[in-house]
Amino acid sequence: MAMEIKLKPIGYVKTDAKKIPRHHTVSDVKGQIIINEEYKEGLKDIKPGDRIVVIFYFD
Repeated sequence: MAMEIKLKPIGYVKTDAKKIPRHHTVSDVKGQIIINEEYKEGLKDIKPGDRIVVIFYFD
């Protein structure tokens, strides 16, 4: 039985990177995760230093 998986973006990543590095270990570029306003309430308890899992895809 085939299962369809749909992803809905809740934000985006903002960096000054001009191209995608081969691997995260070869880049020291910093960035920000910008969350859409309607989802911020659900993330209010995340504090600086907390570890989170970010699911993403390159478009």
